This record gives sequence, C-alpha cells and structure tokens, in this order.
Amino acid sequence: PTTTAATQPAQTTAATTNTNPNGYSFTAGSSFAAGAFDPNYAANSGTGTGATLADGTVINFVTMTAKEVNVREEPSSKGKKMGVTGAKNAEYSLLDQEAIDGFYMISFNGKTGYVSTKYAKKGQRVYEAPEAAPAWVRPADVLAMNYSLEGASSKIAAYKAQNSDVIGWIKVPNTENIDYPILIAADNDYYLNRDFNKNKKTGGAIYMDYRNANAAQQRHIIVYGHNMQKSKVDFYYLHNYMNDQNFFNSTRIIQMEAFGKSEWEVFSVHQSEADPKLIQTNFTKNAQFVQFCQSLADKSIYKTGVTFQATDEILSLVTCDTNTKNDKYRVFIHARRVK
Repeated sequence: PTTTAATQPAQTTAATTNTNPNGYSFTAGSSFAAGAFDPNYAANSGTGTGATLADGTVINFVTMTAKEVNVREEPSSKGKKMGVTGAKNAEYSLLDQEAIDGFYMISFNGKTGYVSTKYAKKGQRVYEAPEAAPAWVRPADVLAMNYSLEGASSKIAAYKAQNSDVIGWIKVPNTENIDYPILIAADNDYYLNRDFNKNKKTGGAIYMDYRNANAAQQRHIIVYGHNMQKSKVDFYYLHNYMNDQNFFNSTRIIQMEAFGKSEWEVFSVHQSEADPKLIQTNFTKNAQFVQFCQSLADKSIYKTGVTFQATDEILSLVTCDTNTKNDKYRVFIHARRVK
C-alpha cells in the first residue's frame, strides 16, 4: 500500500472537523484534553461536556442496569416519555441524591429527566485533575554526549540549502538505502504525497511528525515513510525487522541526526492497526510516559526485556504493511535512545 504511514493526529489550532487520509475523523481542539473534564461525567449527561472540573469535585451519577430505559419528564410511570437511555451500564449525571417517588432525576440530552430506580444504580466518584504536563527538558548528560553519524551534518546542510524543511538525517545500517534526509512540515499530510522537492508524488518523502517541532514533545520522535514495494525505496527495508530475526539481532542500532546526533536501540517490532494511541507525543505525567513505552515493548514480536525510566527518549519508525491486504495495518519499529 502507498497510503500514509500512520494515523495522523489531530491538530489543535482550530475547531474544525477534518478527516485524514486513513479515514479517521477528528474535531481539532475539541478532544478530551487532559485536565479539561471527566469524560465519564460528560459522556451522556448533555450538561458536562466542556465543563472544567476542579480537582476534588464530587461527581454524582447513575449507572443504568438495563438498556433502553424510558426517560420521563416527570417522576412517574405516567409521565411523558422523553426518550430512552442507551446501552446497559451507561452513565448519566445525577441531579438529586434523593429519589422522588421511585425515580432518579438525571440530566438527559441537556434536559432534566427521570428514570426508575428499578433500572438505575447511584454512584459517586471524586475527580482527580491530571498533573500539569512537566516542563520536559532533554537530560544534560544526553546533551553533553558527542555522537558519530559520519558525514550527516554536511549532508544535512547541503540538502537544507535545497529545502528548508530538512530537519535531520536518518540511517538504518544493513539496509540498502535507508540513509535519508528527514523533512518536517506544519502537518503530517504535506509530505505524504510530495517528494523532497515538494512535487506531487505518490511515494511522498521521509518526514517527521509535525508535533516533534515542539521541544516539549520530543520524548517520542516519530518518522514516517512509505513502503515502496516495486522500487524498494523509502522505508521498504524496515520489513526486514518483521521477517528476519537475524536482521533484528544484527540491526538493533538506528542512527539519527535531529536535535543533535544520536543512536537508538530497537526494542520493539510489531504490526498493528493504525492507531493514534501508538503515536502519542504529549505526556501529562512521567509515569504515563513510562507506561506508554512499556506498552510498546509488550507489543513486540521479539522480547528484549527492556525497562524504561522517565528520562528515556524513544523513536518510532512507521511504514505501511505488506503482509496483509488490509490497509489499516502498519509496521512499527520502536527504539530507545542510547547515545
């Protein structure tokens, strides 16, 4: 396949609905942002969506014990029917702790309604606001290291003179041609079908996730490239990791120059559906980042026993899958910075 290497994340600069080339829709700026509100509270209430909750806020709700329960305008089985609830275990905001004549008062589609206590169970939770995103800075010992990526700097300068979007260089040893400049644009669509010279081309170019331009989102650097089966260029040879364990064992180190020269050791190789969760770049807690890294390691077809720390940095290379006819799948190569 020659579609985009991975699901494109939503930009958050405008509140407009978009659909990316993989068919995933999103509304920019309107997702459940960390710390914005409790999605369990807002999901069905019709009143909580977009509300900012303070840490420690007590949330009262009811959980439906049956599906399609009648919601009425008055606390009576003879009250006018407003509609029906959704699936079993759906939650709705509880507006009054005390039942009225065997009915709970709830928020339903932005209005006040009543459901029988026979089919609803009261619940309560305390909202814990996520920690503010840490001001992550690349560790000083990493910044101080001197790495070797022979000739990369001069090549970067030469290519950058031709295209100012050049941000670095990547090299995967033991492949015939993964030795490329890395481009970056204002979004992840631009170089999807444009070559190095910005000309329209199905094969696109090798490019970095636009979010990595933000220094606070460089704990997880992502580089995309097409899998050009006929010409065997771009990220075609990444499939050697999937198909040949000897190649994996002998090609654990990936070299990159972007935000400094660096080396990365591969810890995970897997084929997965294109999923925005796999290309997360913003982490609100250090523990969340460590857990994310571990989840990538758990997906690997090879087990390396690697463990992670909050100071780690990871790199993901993403390309189309050739082993299935289903265009939803991608091949992911994840590596941890070691130099």
